[in-house]
Amino acid sequence: DGSRYSENKRAVEEKNMGPTVKTFMTRCIQCTRCVRFITEVAGVPDIGMVSRGEGAEITTYLEKNIDSELSGNVNDLCPVGALTHRPWQYHYRPWELKKTETIDVMDALGSNIRADFRGSEVMRVLPRVNEGINEEWLADRSRYAVDGLQTRRLDRPWIRENGKLRAASWDEALSAVAAKLKSAPADRIGAIAGDLQDAESMKAVLDLFRALGSNNTDCRQDGAALSGDIRESYLFNTGLQDIENADAILIVGADPRAEAPLLNARIRKAWLKGGTEVAVIGQQVDLTYDYAHLGEGSKLAGKPSKAVTDFLSKAERPAIIVGM
Repeated sequence: DGSRYSENKRAVEEKNMGPTVKTFMTRCIQCTRCVRFITEVAGVPDIGMVSRGEGAEITTYLEKNIDSELSGNVNDLCPVGALTHRPWQYHYRPWELKKTETIDVMDALGSNIRADFRGSEVMRVLPRVNEGINEEWLADRSRYAVDGLQTRRLDRPWIRENGKLRAASWDEALSAVAAKLKSAPADRIGAIAGDLQDAESMKAVLDLFRALGSNNTDCRQDGAALSGDIRESYLFNTGLQDIENADAILIVGADPRAEAPLLNARIRKAWLKGGTEVAVIGQQVDLTYDYAHLGEGSKLAGKPSKAVTDFLSKAERPAIIVGM
């Protein structure tokens, strides 16, 4: 019932760092890897060390969540398991999983990932090292979207009757949809496919609507104005790694922090090294680095203003990143 250990034992309270990070802070050895990543790579100085000596702790200032789209990476780089993945906690043991190397589809970068699965169920997604694309990082959306394979947003269908919604069975809902499709003329029905639909589902919908005599099918639910030469709508021309060599980057109509967080991290990396200036045409957003806002609206791009031409003309290796 006794112990020969007479000194005080140090214990640290758990911290609430948000929905992606679970803490076991008694394990923490204050290596400050998480602090350096969040501050330098992610550009969101939300984690730091407070107090001194025996009382030193790694914490989020003012007990706030980590406000970063790259927060899951701190769980990967923590050497002692003080920070772990909250969404996957207690779901599996690593040695139970089989591994498949694949490519991420949650943004347009094509990050290299590894999908770990048990049986027919994908349990987690981790990044693979590819210095030319994602380095060793992965965005939270790519890492945790795997939950959508088990948890559905649509838990039950609803039918509107007399202006009010009521819960229904899937058979009843599909019968109602079929009746509406049969009663409407072919030129008054159409289908819009979402961003994350699989090819088999879209082919089935396409065949159905062609059989019904309707040609009203599209996949641009956001109204994207894709050009006739479809290739230029997705080509990046330069490699992602070469962005770091640009001395001036003009972002037109895009929010890389939301659309492609790992590209945004590369731009921040170039900006941090110095010598790279960034300018934005479009909405003002927080991109985790300083930039010159040259204005909003398509007129600026159609007939460049003096600010735009001055920004590009003084650069030796300019890069222009155009959004959708």
